Amino acid sequence: MADARRKKGLIAPKQPAPLFIAPVQTGEKPADRGIDPLAGREFPLELETVAPGGELLARSGGISFYVDVGCPGQKVLAKVISSSRGNAQARRLQVVEPAPGQAEAFCPHFGVCGGCQWQEIPYPVQLELKQEALTRALINIGGFAPELLKSLMLPPAPSPQIRDFRARMEFAFSLDEQTSFKSASPGAVSKKYPAAKEEGGRTLLGLRRRGAHAVVEVEACPVAPASFLEILREVRAWVKSSGLSAYVPGETGIAGRVLRFLNLRISRLSGKIAVELITFPSPNNARKIAALGKALLERPDICSFTHMTREAEDYLAVGEQTVL
Repeated sequence: MADARRKKGLIAPKQPAPLFIAPVQTGEKPADRGIDPLAGREFPLELETVAPGGELLARSGGISFYVDVGCPGQKVLAKVISSSRGNAQARRLQVVEPAPGQAEAFCPHFGVCGGCQWQEIPYPVQLELKQEALTRALINIGGFAPELLKSLMLPPAPSPQIRDFRARMEFAFSLDEQTSFKSASPGAVSKKYPAAKEEGGRTLLGLRRRGAHAVVEVEACPVAPASFLEILREVRAWVKSSGLSAYVPGETGIAGRVLRFLNLRISRLSGKIAVELITFPSPNNARKIAALGKALLERPDICSFTHMTREAEDYLAVGEQTVL
C-alpha cells in the first residue's frame, strides 16, 4: 500500500539509510575512546633520552613522544601511532641527522624486527642510561635520598658479551597472505625434508615485526647463538614438507593451521639446547610433529624436544598442555 502511494507522489520517496562512520578508536579505557587527532601525523623530533619503557623520549609542542628506536641526540622524522592525554606513541620513519658518536646497528633487521631497540646507542652510554633509570626509580618510587644513593650505588658492571648473549628466544609462526608457492625454490628445503605442494599463504617463522603481530623471517640474529638460526632453517624446511601452516587467531577448525611458537633455550654451561614447539590442539598431526622432534634430536647439541598446545586465542608463547 505504501509503495503504491509512494509511486503516486502522495508520500515522500524512501531515503537511503545514513552512513555511519566509526571514529578511530584509541586507548584501552572507554574514557579514552574517540577520534585521535595525532594518529598518522608525522613530526620532526629530537630524541632526548630513554623512557622507562625503553622507548626514546622527545618533547615538542607540549607533547611527549615515545619513539620506538633511536639514540639520544638523533633528529628524526616520526609517525604517531596513537596518542592520549599529551603522550604519543610514535614510530621512527627516518634519521634526519645522526647523534654525535652514535653506534652503528650490527643487525640487518634492526628497526624492522621488534627485538632490539638500542643498537645505535653505544654500550657505555647504555650503562649510564640504565643507571639513571634505576636512580630515578629509587628516588621517585622508593623514596631514597639522592645523597644516600650516591654513597651506596656502585657503577654498573658491564657484560663481557654484548653479542650472542641470549640464552632463550621465542620465535613465532605467521601466515604470509601475500605470497604463495607450489614448490620451494631451489636450495630452500633440505634433503631431509623434501618440498610439499601448497596453495595459499606461505608460513613464516621468525620474530615479530616492531609494533605488529606479523613475522619477520630473520636470517640473522647477532644476539642469539648461531645454533638457533640453524634450528630455525631446519624447522622451516620441515614446515614446507609437512603440509602444516601457521595458526591464525580466530580461525579455528581449519585443517593444518596449527603452528604457533618455537621456543629455544640453551645452557651456557653445557651448550645443550631445549626445543619447545607450541601448536593449536591437533591430535591428527601429532605424528608429524613427533617426527620433527625425532629428527631434531639427531643433532648432538639438542638435548630435548617438547610439543605443547595452546588453545587461547592470543599471542603468548606459553604452552597450556604437554603432548610429547
